[in-house]
Amino acid sequence: MYDYEQLKKTVNTLPHQVIGQSVLHRNLYLLRVGKGSRRILLHAAHHGLEQITTEVLMRFYFECVDGIQNRDPLFLELADRLTLDFVPMVNPDGVELVLHGLSGEHPYYYDLKEMLKGQRPSEVWQANIRSVDLNHNYDAGFERSKALLEAQGVTAPGPTRYPGPFPESEPESHALAELTRQQDYHMTLSFHAQGEVIYYGYLNYAPPDAEGIGQKLADAAGYTLEKAEGIVALGGYKDWYTKAFRRCGYTVEVGRGKNPLPASDLSDIYRKIRPMLLMLSACQSTDK
Repeated sequence: MYDYEQLKKTVNTLPHQVIGQSVLHRNLYLLRVGKGSRRILLHAAHHGLEQITTEVLMRFYFECVDGIQNRDPLFLELADRLTLDFVPMVNPDGVELVLHGLSGEHPYYYDLKEMLKGQRPSEVWQANIRSVDLNHNYDAGFERSKALLEAQGVTAPGPTRYPGPFPESEPESHALAELTRQQDYHMTLSFHAQGEVIYYGYLNYAPPDAEGIGQKLADAAGYTLEKAEGIVALGGYKDWYTKAFRRCGYTVEVGRGKNPLPASDLSDIYRKIRPMLLMLSACQSTDK
């Protein structure tokens, strides 16, 4: 399993970029495959409890690299058509807290201990280390999201759902948004962990073919396709990307069960997700 240190050790042996740092100054890494004209961003572990999504992306990254090196026609075509950017761990501080727990030496020890109220991080922690849920921290219906959350009792920083004081208030969400603005991606896929469902769209901003492309991706994985509604359709990366660029952004919820999903689920998750990832080169929106 990739904790941050293992990810760092692995990435440092590979060509990579650093797109920013977390609150605790851990690097946010980007790995790239392919040199095609269509650029797609794949990113994972917005939430501390969803570290298994890092495993999914890293497994696909290495399969791509090995396939290209071995001259596999499938991967050579993918690399010729696409540039795939991987950000495998958006929230390294949250992942580390979930995997390794809260020690007395932690710089946020007293704040976190009070918020946890006796619970273990591995039971509840979704947020970054400043207790902001990164996937509610984007500029897509932010004030509406904040009001709905406050009505549900989410009024202060905590383990999950608190959206922060303003959009992109956190270095992690800002780094991912800034990367997206700089690279002008044609499509993005945000990997989360719960439900075997793909969400698409934000209000009326998605391009006309977003549903059709999403259905092809969902069919390839054996997942369902849904248009998110209510609180889950506000403030997320997918929502912001769809609104800001009018292009196809998807949230891919892998696996079923209780987060954090066990490592024993990884093979089954990857078996389902792999065909979806391999067909990305065929999914070209008419928006550009």
